[in-house]
Amino acid sequence: PSNDLTPCSELALYPLWRKARRVYSLASRLPGTNRLGFQPSMALSEGNTGDRAGDQMRRGTILISGNAGDYCASRMIAGTLVVLGESGAKTGLAMRRGTLLLSQEPVSLPATFNDNGKHNLNFLTLLTRSFQDQAGFSDMWERGCRVQRWLGDLGCNGKGEIPVWY
Repeated sequence: PSNDLTPCSELALYPLWRKARRVYSLASRLPGTNRLGFQPSMALSEGNTGDRAGDQMRRGTILISGNAGDYCASRMIAGTLVVLGESGAKTGLAMRRGTLLLSQEPVSLPATFNDNGKHNLNFLTLLTRSFQDQAGFSDMWERGCRVQRWLGDLGCNGKGEIPVWY
């Protein structure tokens, strides 16, 4: 990786907020460690992230103002990940639980996700208003609560959800 990338080990040092211009493997587990995944309460990325953002995420919230790479929220165990830009291929692969909130349809979803239709999810109003203090996320509540919702990954009990604003 190039020098402008923030390594995951730096993210573990900041329990509340970590702002970065570009992050590689944001909040994924550290290589050579047991399955810890992302554990702080919240992280903010002011730009694009690399592949596997939120890999094995266990709790907390990640806000990505740019694009997310391939395998975004792969093997997610729980938590909330919000992507304002595009998400790459195989988004949500092996996702157990949690919410991946997208502003655009993903490039591709695994075949083990089911289209659950269009819904008014009122909890989105509360969730997005909680981001009002964050640059780039302050007007998210204006998008409303109407989303296209996918449920899955059925290969992992299917308790994860991917709502996409339309």
